[in-house]
This record gives sequence, structure tokens and C-alpha cells, in this order.
Amino acid sequence: MPKVKGYTSYRGRGPLWKLVVTVLLLAVILASFGVLLLQRSMVVEDDGTRQVRFPWQEETDPGAENPDVLPVDAEPLPDETEPEPSVTPDTETVPDEQTAEVPEPEPPAQPDFFHVYPVQATPLSVSTYEEISWLLRRNSQYNAVSVRLKDAEGWVYFDSPNIIYTEVITESKNIAADTTEALKKLTGADTHTIASLACFRDWRASNGNVRARLRNLSGRIFQDGNEDFWLDPSREVTRTYLCNLARDAAELGFDEILLTDACYPSVGRLDRILYGDLSTAENLAVFFSEVRKTLEPYHVALSVEVPKEILLNRDTPHSSGLSIDIIAPYVDRVYAKVEPSEVQGCTDALAGVLMFVPELSALPDPAPARYVYR
Repeated sequence: MPKVKGYTSYRGRGPLWKLVVTVLLLAVILASFGVLLLQRSMVVEDDGTRQVRFPWQEETDPGAENPDVLPVDAEPLPDETEPEPSVTPDTETVPDEQTAEVPEPEPPAQPDFFHVYPVQATPLSVSTYEEISWLLRRNSQYNAVSVRLKDAEGWVYFDSPNIIYTEVITESKNIAADTTEALKKLTGADTHTIASLACFRDWRASNGNVRARLRNLSGRIFQDGNEDFWLDPSREVTRTYLCNLARDAAELGFDEILLTDACYPSVGRLDRILYGDLSTAENLAVFFSEVRKTLEPYHVALSVEVPKEILLNRDTPHSSGLSIDIIAPYVDRVYAKVEPSEVQGCTDALAGVLMFVPELSALPDPAPARYVYR
């Protein structure tokens, strides 16, 4: 019988080694995802021990049956009488009563419009600064630069002496060897410079400093629906930390301080948050007033980034605790990530109150007078 071509080597299955390699690759991929998940869910408890806590575990926390009281065996909250870092005033900028007649320097002129180029959250180096300078010279549309000096992971991208002490997590400072020099070059140029500081959403500081972390009703660290950890706005140690960073940024020569995540969590089991004696609005108002007072000697603008819903739905309370009424007495400008079609609505919401700066991924036609690319 003649042989049929093309079927002489077919045995009904592939080589065994291919199956083994495939299984090993799948195991490596699954293990990598597992490591990432465990790293994000690792929590440092008050006694220094490490535990893995997932967001859905909030539902089974002790005290869930009676959320109005702490369980008997819960860890007590840190003593408010513990020594906490204080905002160190710059004595050189505080006018003495005997020299009060000496006029204070005029605050620097602020531009009427912003075409802002945002720098990503990485340590700024001299080489990066030179690239930014080249880009600004080639693109006349930009007249401002925004630099992220602290992100929501808790990394601080400049050499501040006031980074909050963490008892277990390693130091949060992340700088290059020439970061300080690069920042001086940037703030010494003619371009309007903005220092962007993430506030209460902070994985490293909340995990490493038990006196500053936001807690749930059972006294444990709170984790929101995005698996993020937060600092507690009602705690003096938290507000002092952020005020110190804002002051340090102003001393670097920045023209504007932009606060992001300056609010409470807005996703997850918000009913489980231990808010303290004051309301969210009162706690946030105290924070903004303290930042404003800290920055007074430096004549810098203070801005805040808010969820766009606060502007587009002004009459509806937002779960973050923020509102126009809270921020209006203390800030100069409001930023929000919006679509081009939403720019006018947000501008109208702040008309006669504050300047609005939209953060856009695409420009409408015509382009607004003030915007940030994101």
C-alpha cells in the first residue's frame, strides 16, 4: 500500500518538553502577579509586625457587628501627647516689631495664563532639566513647568530634611546625585514653576508611621477600594509633615505649590473610616488654613487639584470631603482632570471665586487660556 505524504510523523500529541515549558512559564507569570499583590497588601501593624491584608478583609474586621465602638482587644490609638515634629518658622522672614516699617518685598508677578508642561514623578537630574529647557525653547506654547516632588506612593523627590519618620518602612526620599542642583536651575529660570505634592494618599508614610495613618473603626489601618493607604487629615503629625514639605518646596524657589490628593478616600468602605471628633470638611479646612499660614512668608501661589465632580456637580456633596466652599478661602487656583467638553462647565462653577486650570489629555479648538497637558 503506498504511503500517504504528510502524515508519516504524526503521533497525535506534541513533544513533552513543550508542555513542560508552557507549564513553567504559566507558573512564573502567576508567581509574579502574586508577589506584586502581596507587596501592595503588606501592612505594618502598630507593634511592628507585618501582615497581609486585602481590601475585602475590611468586611470581617473585629468590631464590624457594632461599628460605633472599638473592640475591647483593639490596639489603642497613639497618644496625642507624644512629641510631634513642629513647623519650624523661617526666622529670617518673620518681620521684627522694631523693623515693621520696612516694606516687605512684593510678591512675584503671576502669569495670567498657563500652558504647563508636567514632569513625571522621577528624581529630577541636570540632564533631565536640560531636556526640559530644550523642549520649552522649541515649544513657545509652554510658559510653566509642573514638577512632582511627592507622589501618592509616598516617594519624596527632593532632599527635604522634614520627611516623616517611618518606624519600619525605609526612608521615602528618592533623589539623584544632582537633584538639588537641577531644581535650583529650574526654579532660577524665567519659567513659572509649580511644585506638585501628593498629600493624604501615601502608601509609605501611612504604612511606616502608626501615628499618622488613617484607621478604620476597629483601630487598624484603612485600605480603600483601590488598595491604597492614606494619612489621617485629623492628625497633627500628618498636617505638620505636609506643611513642612510645602515650606521646603517654597524655599527651593518654586512659584506655586499644587496640592493633590488633599482629601479623604472616595472609594471603598467609607463607612468604616475613623474620622475623629471633627467632620471631614472641618479637618480639611484646618489643613488648608495651616498650609496657607505656613506659606505666607514666601509669597507663592497655593493651588489644589480636585475631582471634576466637585465642580460639575457643585450642589452634590462629594465623598472625598472636598467642596468649593472649603478650599475657596485658602487657595488661589483649582486644577482638575477634565475632558475638553467639560472645561467650560468647570470654569463657570468657579467664575468670580477662583481661577480654574484644566488638566487635558487633548486640546479643544479653540484651546483654553490656561491648561495642563496630562
